[in-house]
Amino acid sequence: MSESQPLVSVVMPARNEARHVSEAIASVLAQSYRNLELIVIDDGSTDGTADLVAAAASRDDRVRLLSGPARGISAALNDGVAEAAGTWIARMDADDLCLPYRLARQLAAAAQTPEVVAWGSWAYLFVDGRTERQLVGKVGPITLDELASARRSCIPIGLLHPSVMMRRDVLEEVGGYDSRFDGGEDIELFDRMAEYGPVLSIPEPLLSMRLRTDGYGTVAFDKGRQAYRFVQARMQARKAGVRVPNIETFRLAEAEAGWGARLVRRARSHGAWAVWKSDVELLRGRYVRAVLLKLGAVLLDVHAARRLLGRLFARRLAASQPPRSTGPDRQTAE
Repeated sequence: MSESQPLVSVVMPARNEARHVSEAIASVLAQSYRNLELIVIDDGSTDGTADLVAAAASRDDRVRLLSGPARGISAALNDGVAEAAGTWIARMDADDLCLPYRLARQLAAAAQTPEVVAWGSWAYLFVDGRTERQLVGKVGPITLDELASARRSCIPIGLLHPSVMMRRDVLEEVGGYDSRFDGGEDIELFDRMAEYGPVLSIPEPLLSMRLRTDGYGTVAFDKGRQAYRFVQARMQARKAGVRVPNIETFRLAEAEAGWGARLVRRARSHGAWAVWKSDVELLRGRYVRAVLLKLGAVLLDVHAARRLLGRLFARRLAASQPPRSTGPDRQTAE
């Protein structure tokens, strides 16, 4: 293996993704960059996901299947990384689509700025059945100055998790994913990796990311929001030179906080969820619901107004064609 053609290990956890996993696999195998392996971790699926992955592996020896009981995304990802042979670990979800040049673009960025330890990207956002309409999700710092400003202000770094490609040596050095997080596991990991080098986002969509309309309610959203608050508290403790909290102590303190603090947290979390949900409704063509959700977000959390204004400048409605398959398994409608 030459240094100019490093092996990239794409790690894809999957649970009950029979509807989408073949399409996701095809998009990885159709990458313009060919020196890759794809490790799919079946995390306790009951719908035939593993059979579809096994069929893909029989057709292309770059695909490997790891099967096991349902343990959660962090444990599944750590299992995949442990089996990976690449110098770079690329994340991928089983319901998303890589654009054909994703890995090539990320490796080119890595060659140009080798001190960066993790590269994310922007993404086209879409929902099932309405692929004629997309948003561009612009997430993550795109310059070293932007990253440094966020770190100084103790603002946790978010990248679109399934778009990320990480240096394997740094991922192992920080201990991989923390299995205590299943929701917000990415933002917690990127904070630890950022202590070893920059984490940046390429300002170009390299992924088509499916916004799910099923099974993602406020309870799941709350887990990610709590992880965000924990990471922010950890950053503030580091900056102040005081003892860094652990997640168990932090969760206990939040649970024992007064009703006023709990109410504020709940309102902010619901406000953030409403902002996300409004994007889903916009993509589904339900404009009245989208507007009502945004208004509700502002009423629930005054900080949502600032986020909404930021989104107006950070996103645009894409007039491009719908996400296209890079492999034979793409269905035209779902």
